[in-house]
Amino acid sequence: SGIVYALDARTGNVVWVYHAGGAVKASPTLSGGTLYFGDYSGHIQAVSERTGRRIWISSSEGALLGSGTFYSTAAVAYGRVFLGNTDGRVYAYDASTGKLDWAVQTGAYVYASPAVTNAPGLGPTLYLGSYDGTFYAIDARSGHVSWRFNAHGRISGSATIVGRTVYFADLGQHHTYGLGISTGQVHFEMDTGAFDPVISDGTNIYLTGYTGLYGLAPR
Repeated sequence: SGIVYALDARTGNVVWVYHAGGAVKASPTLSGGTLYFGDYSGHIQAVSERTGRRIWISSSEGALLGSGTFYSTAAVAYGRVFLGNTDGRVYAYDASTGKLDWAVQTGAYVYASPAVTNAPGLGPTLYLGSYDGTFYAIDARSGHVSWRFNAHGRISGSATIVGRTVYFADLGQHHTYGLGISTGQVHFEMDTGAFDPVISDGTNIYLTGYTGLYGLAPR
């Protein structure tokens, strides 16, 4: 319905309501007292966590592959907001002003949500996959593609970083990969998966496969 709600966690009472311009498909991202989210009108907005008042609103820059809508959940890091769009682009906006800093074109829809870290040898880097079957490592400051990995299948779920490995699953081939964050070299591969890859408790990793759950110990 395009409505974002703030609810009292203790009582469930509505604190405030915000009306976006289109359906809000992704989770809002909370950082520094501000909620960031995109919608299906092709806009991304920043809203005060406390009051629900809009701080800024920006739009995607085009719709080369379709409607130009935001499904991706944003990552907020290094003073920017990063997220993918169904127009095939990955966008970076200034977190304070909403100014577009850069946009990178992939070959198909970008439903996936990004993971961001300071990678050795690369610096601040953004990781996410596209429906073009490619997983990208992108310089968070410039938008330059540092490396890419061809997974040969649509990537719809979010990436996760554990240590110096970034994990993702692909929806087409049903594989889960773990790649070196600096090199893109394969550290881990398992013949199952579809959307979300792995989480860790600091010792083991836990993987959501295509038809089951797996707990994996380090070797």
